[in-house]
Amino acid sequence: MAVCPEYLIITSEAFLASAEKLKQFRESGEAVTKFSTEVVLTEDIYRNYGAHPSPVAIRDYLRYLKYENCARLKYVLLAGGGNYDYRRIRLNSRESIIPPYEIEDYSSDDFYAVLKEGEGVRYGDYQELSLSIGRLPISNVAEFENYIEKVKDYEQVSIMDNGAWRNSIIFNADDATQGTRIDNIKHTDQMERTAAVIDKQAVENDFAIDWKKISLLQYERDGSGKKPVAAKELLLRLNQGALFTFYYGHGNAVQWADEDLLNTSSLNSLYNKNKYTILGSFSFAALAYNSSLPCG
Repeated sequence: MAVCPEYLIITSEAFLASAEKLKQFRESGEAVTKFSTEVVLTEDIYRNYGAHPSPVAIRDYLRYLKYENCARLKYVLLAGGGNYDYRRIRLNSRESIIPPYEIEDYSSDDFYAVLKEGEGVRYGDYQELSLSIGRLPISNVAEFENYIEKVKDYEQVSIMDNGAWRNSIIFNADDATQGTRIDNIKHTDQMERTAAVIDKQAVENDFAIDWKKISLLQYERDGSGKKPVAAKELLLRLNQGALFTFYYGHGNAVQWADEDLLNTSSLNSLYNKNKYTILGSFSFAALAYNSSLPCG
């Protein structure tokens, strides 16, 4: 494991072939940005930093790599899903390829990138991450291969769509009710605060942004309590393409807002190939990626 890349892929042996394919793409110069890339297997990390699957073992390895052996390391991709029962105490728990960090009911992959001495997640304090960390919550090779194809659609210079949509950001906010109850959480204010921060940075960096805001406060309900005009507007914007899409409000694993701003059935109406958005869903229980239950 004596490697020193800019971009590191951590995955299991079952996904090695796909990880090597992604490594080749990152290093080939076919993408907009070329990175020195390496693949490290969780099995090798555990052999060196602990006999059993553990988020602590992976974090210890990353800390060693960043501060003892490879200062130029910037990006880490955790290629594999995970769940809180990574020791598989429950017989029906799905496999945990890369275990998440858990403390009580809280889970965050920031744990893997908070590496400076004295810093901590949840009950500690940290100002910034030592690494840019991301997780690809795949459970099989087919999902990994599908991701690689989308990466090429998005980044490969010869085929990528570099249109004006890459300057677009879609902001979405829930309204002031949850079911029949008054909702005192000011979702639109949260949306506007984020927009103000991004706008300030855009001005400082001379970057033009095309804002698209959908606040459910501005839309009427139909007879079933839904807001189909807002939902239609969001799908239209997504199909046109957007660099980022943010949502602030209530939700669950199958929908945004009681008014059905977006739901799993909406996916059948998405036609945004080559114009994939980076999604930020700031909603309670919208994606319990660390659930131990089998998907589906």
